[in-house]
Amino acid sequence: MAKTDTLKQLEMIDALKNRVQSILNELEILSKSIAESEKVYNPSSANGVTLDDVFNVLAKRNHKSSPFKLRELCKSKNISTLDEFLRIAPREFIENKGIGRATAYEVRDAIESLGVVWSDAT
Repeated sequence: MAKTDTLKQLEMIDALKNRVQSILNELEILSKSIAESEKVYNPSSANGVTLDDVFNVLAKRNHKSSPFKLRELCKSKNISTLDEFLRIAPREFIENKGIGRATAYEVRDAIESLGVVWSDAT
């Protein structure tokens, strides 16, 4: 009988090994999936700052035409968030009708005063 008990115990150990290996394989797949999703994740470059925050800074600095020009551009290009706006490089921003270097400078200065970098590299 002792030999029968030993065989049953060895079979149980083998079954447990297989289950543990299966779990380890699934954990490896899950780990790779999480790593891949991290590559896709694109955190906000605006760090919680909104377009309204930019408009408020421009208004406080008494820039009269810059907020208007920025709002018009955002409406025409269907831009509703600062993240969407930041995808436009400053050199492309200047190429829009009615926007010149002064407006670009004022908008960039307002954005950067809020701790957000807006550059041609973004």
